[in-house]
Amino acid sequence: MSAELEAEIDRVRASGVIGRRGRLVDLFEYLAKRTLEARPPKEAEIAADVFGRSVQLDAEDASIRVYIHRLRKKLEEFYLREGNAGHGQLILPRGDYAFVLEQAVPVAEADTMPAQAAPSRWLWGVLAACLVVILVQGVFLLRGDRGETRLEASPVFSPLADRSRPLLIALGDYYIFGEYQDGLFLDRLIRDFEINSSRDLTDLLLSEPELMGTYVDVSLGYLPTSSAQALNALSPLFASRSPRIVMASELTEEQIAEADIVYLGLTSGLGPLQAAAMQSSRFQLGRTFDQILDTEDETDFISDAFRNAAEDLAYRDFALFSVQAGDGGNLIWIMAGTRDAGLIGLTDFLSDEARVNSALDQSIRSAGYEAVFAVSGEADRPLSTRLIREEID
Repeated sequence: MSAELEAEIDRVRASGVIGRRGRLVDLFEYLAKRTLEARPPKEAEIAADVFGRSVQLDAEDASIRVYIHRLRKKLEEFYLREGNAGHGQLILPRGDYAFVLEQAVPVAEADTMPAQAAPSRWLWGVLAACLVVILVQGVFLLRGDRGETRLEASPVFSPLADRSRPLLIALGDYYIFGEYQDGLFLDRLIRDFEINSSRDLTDLLLSEPELMGTYVDVSLGYLPTSSAQALNALSPLFASRSPRIVMASELTEEQIAEADIVYLGLTSGLGPLQAAAMQSSRFQLGRTFDQILDTEDETDFISDAFRNAAEDLAYRDFALFSVQAGDGGNLIWIMAGTRDAGLIGLTDFLSDEARVNSALDQSIRSAGYEAVFAVSGEADRPLSTRLIREEID
C-alpha cells in the first residue's frame, strides 16, 4: 500500500493542482513526507516546521486548520477534474494530519444512493462553475476561426498574433461567500469588494479567526451579461490563438506575472488584476467602482447608470481601455466598463477598425497606452461611444 500511496502523492504533485510554490505546497510536501515515514505530525509540529510559528497554539489560532481546509479542497478539485484512474483517492481525514489512500467505490455500490438524496451545496457550486466555463469555452468552439477578422490585422490586438506566451481571456466575475448562523445555517450570501476570491477569504479568516465557521466559501459566483457579450463579439478575433478562458477571481499571481491576458468585464470585477492594471496608471478607480479618476487633472468620471438604468432613461457610463506590461514581460489588455453599457460600447468601438484608426493614436498596441471613453446608455444598451482621454507613455 505504501508504494501505491507514494505513487498517488506523486500524481497529485505532478498535476500542479496544489500550486508551484507557497505555504500550501510546503504543507503538502511536509504531510507527504511524514505520511510516507509513518510519522503523522501534530498540529503544533506543523505550525513550527511549516509556518515557523510557536508550538504554543491556542484554541483561537485557526491558521493551520484553514490551510488544512484549503488543502482538502485542492484534493477534491483534483479528483473532480482528473478522476481517480482506478488507483483510489488521496484524502486527509478530519482530525488527522496524514494522507490516506481511499479506494474508489465501485459503480454498482455508488448507484445504491437513495433516489431522494439531494446533491450537496458544494456540488451545486462546482457544477455551476463548470457550466460557466463550458459555456464560455463553447463560444470559441461554436464560432471557431471563421476568417472574418485576422488577428494580425487588428489595430488593437495585433501584437498577440506572434507572441508565444499563453493567452488567457479573463472574464470579470464576482466571488460570493456565505454567512452562517451557528456554523450550520446559511443566513445570507455576501459580495464584498475587498473579498474577490477564495484566497482573499482565507486571508481574512487568518487575520480574524473569530470569523471561522461564520464566513464560508460556498463555491458561488456570478458573471455579468456584458462580459459574455464582449467575449462573444471578440471570439472570432482570438480563435486562432485558442485562448484559455478563466474567471478573473481565479487568476493566480503566477499567471498575472507571466501570461498574456485580455480582461473583459466591469471595473468592479477586476479583482486580482486591479493592482497590475492600475499601479502605474494615470487613471484610478473610486471605492464604489462607478468612478474613474483622472489623477493628472483630478477630473471624476462617475457613471449614473445606477440612477436611471432601471427606469430605461438615458444615462452616462464610462469605460477604461489600457495595455500594461506585466512583471514578467507579458502584456495585459484591460477592457472594463463601469457598467454594462460602458463595456459593450467599448467593445463595439474597438471592434470597428475604421473608428479605431481614425480616433485613436497608433500606440494603442503598445504597453503604457490607456484611454477613457464616455458611453451614452439606455437600460444596458450603448447608444454612443466617444474618446474623452488618451494617455501615451
